Amino acid sequence: MKKVISGIIATVILTSSIFTSCSKEEEQVKQEFNYSKLLLKPEQTNAVIVDIENSKKRSENLKSTNRINTENEMQVILQPLIANGELIHNAMINEITATDEFQNLTLAEQQEITNLTEDQLVELSFIVNFQYQSDSVDWDRVRSCASFALGISGIRSLYTNTLALGTVETMIGALKLIGKRYLGYVGVALMIYDFADCVYGD
Repeated sequence: MKKVISGIIATVILTSSIFTSCSKEEEQVKQEFNYSKLLLKPEQTNAVIVDIENSKKRSENLKSTNRINTENEMQVILQPLIANGELIHNAMINEITATDEFQNLTLAEQQEITNLTEDQLVELSFIVNFQYQSDSVDWDRVRSCASFALGISGIRSLYTNTLALGTVETMIGALKLIGKRYLGYVGVALMIYDFADCVYGD
């Protein structure tokens, strides 16, 4: 009888440990956020880069006194990334606000990452889209270009692989870095152009 009871206890312990490990695995899976359904089509991102390049060339050919209002023009050009950045940002905020990591931030940090400006939304959209749309790139070059064009040495860590923004910690880290930057429409457009030129140029 003692052997039977010992066997039952062992079975219960084994079963509960299996369920516990499964629930931990499920919890980890839930913490991995997939952006694939939120992405722009690659041709949309490419079209924005081409429009930025064309606007840059036009602006350089004009005399400084006759230049068009490039800030307004860039705002129009960047609209697809602004809208997409808002979509990605909302999804991120929904994922992180109930977490301990978010609650442990200061109120100022929480406000900084929940209230991104339009140019910051552009930067977020570009980073996420580039990571998911770039299967065959030289990631060492990408990290170097990110440091050069984006002007943040810390952001290089976001470019380790195409799933780098999948966890709560990396989402918060990315939003904190982006939330501290105020580039304006022209600044963020030139950042995108410089980055693309650095990655794909000769």
